[in-house]
Amino acid sequence: MTDRAGRIRTRFDLSAETRRHLRIMAAEGDISMSRALEQLIDVEWQEEHTPDLYRVRKIRSHADERHDMVMKWHREGKSVAWIWSALPEHLHATTAVIEAIIKEADHD
Repeated sequence: MTDRAGRIRTRFDLSAETRRHLRIMAAEGDISMSRALEQLIDVEWQEEHTPDLYRVRKIRSHADERHDMVMKWHREGKSVAWIWSALPEHLHATTAVIEAIIKEADHD
């Protein structure tokens, strides 16, 4: 099943030990367990694939991360200027990009 952001929901059967490690990684990084798993996959991808393929994957990942942050803050009532100033450097975008993300989501 795919959600609106195009993410595919997948169920994994993980051992208790693996779940414990993911919970620790998530807590240490202040991220979800899903994001911790994505980061592990990114590391594997970077080590196993060519730099060009990794760059393409990372660009898509950053776009998804930017979209999620913009929408979270938009739902909290933050202004475009506030969102622009709060985005981490690796996710930075123009205010026009932020406005387009919000407009597209509001249109759905």
